[in-house]
Amino acid sequence: MAEPTYPVLRSTLVLLGAPPNKGGTVIMPSGDIMKATLEGRFDGEPVVIDFGFVSSSGASDFKADADQLFDELATALDLFGTPGVYMNPLSVQYSLTGIRIHDLKPGTAASLFYDLNNAGGNIVDDGLPPACALCVTTRTALKGRENRGRFYLTGFAEDAQSGGFWIGEIQDWARVNVSTPLLDAFGPLGPGNYAWSVVHTVSGGVRLDPPTATPIISFSVHNDVRTLRRRGVGVRISRHHATAP
Repeated sequence: MAEPTYPVLRSTLVLLGAPPNKGGTVIMPSGDIMKATLEGRFDGEPVVIDFGFVSSSGASDFKADADQLFDELATALDLFGTPGVYMNPLSVQYSLTGIRIHDLKPGTAASLFYDLNNAGGNIVDDGLPPACALCVTTRTALKGRENRGRFYLTGFAEDAQSGGFWIGEIQDWARVNVSTPLLDAFGPLGPGNYAWSVVHTVSGGVRLDPPTATPIISFSVHNDVRTLRRRGVGVRISRHHATAP
């Protein structure tokens, strides 16, 4: 019997005046580059999701900027709900402890943590291994691998996948309740306080100091279950399919 397959879901929003073709002009965001890290635990293991942003909020200092970014990000992902739409399809074995906002300005390294009181998932079925993740890739208006990014979502119950592929409801959640709200709130047609961006810390093998950032204009939700080989920060993640439990 053939394994069930589901299509890769894509949502594309083109940045007006900056098509990803030769000759296009990309307006780069200016302002402090910040990183927002969703920190949680799944079956006892720490799990994090990083998002890059460029601030144009005009906040008076880092704390005011971080406060506003936290509020806008938590609102976009409905993290104030009990559970909100972000937590609703996740396992009860997953808890989101909070969001850490980092200032990536060289020599500053400021960081503030915002507690979410261990917000828990909603699905009582047995959880998948914490290493099983759903991959979302992001694109900018510039060509090349260095101008693409990705993030990984985890915390799912066993019935969230079938035969090594995420079921349609989970793919829809990743598209409708995670990636699209981020693009709506922080993409090229958003309010403009923060630009969701791919942050570049290395170029041509040389470390960038300060880092640079390119605004994200689209994303793709991938249907196969990816395996996180290690939990260490910065460790490459395997693209091989996970073995169905």
